[in-house]
Amino acid sequence: MANKPRPVTIKSFKDTHGKIDFEMLEGTQKTDTLVFNKTKDNMKKDESYDIQFTLVNTDGLQLQFKQDMQDVMWVAKGSKTSPPGCPNNKVSDPEFTVTGVTATTLDVTNTDKDECKFKFVLNFIDTGNHNKAEQFDPIYDNQNGGFSRAFAISNTVIIGGVAAVGALLVAMCAMDRIG
Repeated sequence: MANKPRPVTIKSFKDTHGKIDFEMLEGTQKTDTLVFNKTKDNMKKDESYDIQFTLVNTDGLQLQFKQDMQDVMWVAKGSKTSPPGCPNNKVSDPEFTVTGVTATTLDVTNTDKDECKFKFVLNFIDTGNHNKAEQFDPIYDNQNGGFSRAFAISNTVIIGGVAAVGALLVAMCAMDRIG
């Protein structure tokens, strides 16, 4: 089983009022939502995404990912159409597993088994400000909860096979009437 890597950059900066803010980038594209779709990514249903968040501090900031693997990321599950509110305490979901954390990287596995929107919080400490807690709260959009590609293909084969057998039976009945 080969997992698909998903590098994501979290950039910290100071807003116009001097407060800490964040932006999330996939490649050079800014986003507030990470979308996962195994069909579009040509992945098997049992494959997962390996997300690597990399923290890039700007404006002289000294943030680090919180080093507690149980507390560095909180995840709350919503529905297919809308995310939940932001988690405000330590909460997790089995679709997301923190597999490693350093000061500037966070590794997370997303199994993407349920078609669902999730809200998550990344927890940081500001080493330049007495280890003050800071948080960033984007969205995960898992789009492949339904059925596996194998199931879809087998349904097509079954339907085609039933249609072929039906056509054969109609032809045999017609020949039986003629003969």
